[in-house]
Amino acid sequence: MISKQSVLKARFLIPILLSSSLLFIAILVNTVYASLSGGFAWGGGADNNEAGVYEGMGWVSFNGGDIGQPGLYGVDIPDGDGFLSGYAWSGGTDGEPEGGYGWISFNSADLASCNPAIAPAERIGNNIVGGARILAIRDEYNADPTISNSGGYDGCIVLDGVTVNADGTLDGYAWSSDLGWIDMDDVSATYVNTCNNIASMPPGSIFWPGDDTGLTNGTTNVVYQPSDTASKCEFHCDTANGYKWDGSACLKGVLSTDNSTCPIQSGNSSCTMDLEWDVEYVTNGLIRNVTDSSVLENNISSDSSENITLTVDPVTYTLYSGPNASDIELDTLTLNAGCAPGLATNITSTNCETIPTPTVKITADPNIVRSGEKGEVDIEINSTANLTCELFNTAVSPLTINYEPTMGAWSNSYLTDPLTSTKIVRLSCRFPHFPSVPEIVKDARIEVVPRVEEI
Repeated sequence: MISKQSVLKARFLIPILLSSSLLFIAILVNTVYASLSGGFAWGGGADNNEAGVYEGMGWVSFNGGDIGQPGLYGVDIPDGDGFLSGYAWSGGTDGEPEGGYGWISFNSADLASCNPAIAPAERIGNNIVGGARILAIRDEYNADPTISNSGGYDGCIVLDGVTVNADGTLDGYAWSSDLGWIDMDDVSATYVNTCNNIASMPPGSIFWPGDDTGLTNGTTNVVYQPSDTASKCEFHCDTANGYKWDGSACLKGVLSTDNSTCPIQSGNSSCTMDLEWDVEYVTNGLIRNVTDSSVLENNISSDSSENITLTVDPVTYTLYSGPNASDIELDTLTLNAGCAPGLATNITSTNCETIPTPTVKITADPNIVRSGEKGEVDIEINSTANLTCELFNTAVSPLTINYEPTMGAWSNSYLTDPLTSTKIVRLSCRFPHFPSVPEIVKDARIEVVPRVEEI
């Protein structure tokens, strides 16, 4: 156990250490922690008993957030195999520095002069091995291990025996030959990266912890700052939420409409709808009509909309991050308009008009003939719009019939060639002025029976 004299010497070091705490802060806030720990370890009562023997170091904080100073310090416990780094703080029973020993370092460089030697703190699987060090005792020891530290204490802590549970909490005890057992059960590896709190984190980006493998800096992400380990603080554009990297920033732009449809009413050739755009971090965007290459809007830096006139032909708009051909496409949207139900476009007027309902008939008369005889079909057509029809499998095939409304109720008969088997005669009609209306197809069937021969 440490003598009362050593306790007093260590306590006198605390104010000195605190007076230089700004230096520590400057170092620590520039360190990037890939997986900060949190919570407190317990090193026993942080006071000396009646015999002047120190009974432990009290509470040990593993994250500055535990004492209301996030970012001041932390211990980096990797979420897989790797070395620990950073600082914990021994503040006694009530979190105040005069009850404890101050900084505890988990950095390998601070283990020099431990006797016996201790390996760097490291996570291997779910086990933590190696050591940490109480800096106040180390500094006293290093000053003159034979004189100034009457007990010869070096502040070294052995972590062997501490394990990591599946939920990231620690289990087991660390051992200080100076101060005894340190209970680690209330410490956890939270894996919360301080990079998420850096003010200069690129807008629209998300943190991605990883090693050097697969980094694509300058194309799809932003590397903010490398840590002192293999991991990186790398910020990718949040592509899952629509952000895209333009070479210098994460941008977002979305095109939408106020209505999903824009039906053109009877007698009209167009309809209108609002094209809306929502942008984030875009400063000089542009919307181009891809169909005719015209520019709808430029110098876009905020959300807005514009009323669009649509015809029956689809129109595609693309939102770009800027006015140049090299700028990235943030979003593309195709707007479709069409005639309202029951209407179709008359190409002679470009208006949507009521779909004609013509009379189109084909009848075989008779529908049974003897082998070698010709068949006959009767055609009837009556329509309010022009029809172009074709007749198949008659003596002249195909035979074109051009019908106009001025012809009224029109009819005619047509013969087939001599038949020796069943014949299907087909009449197919379409509206030349309403190309979107499906063609009308009618069939007539003529059966053939064998001719009876006399004996």
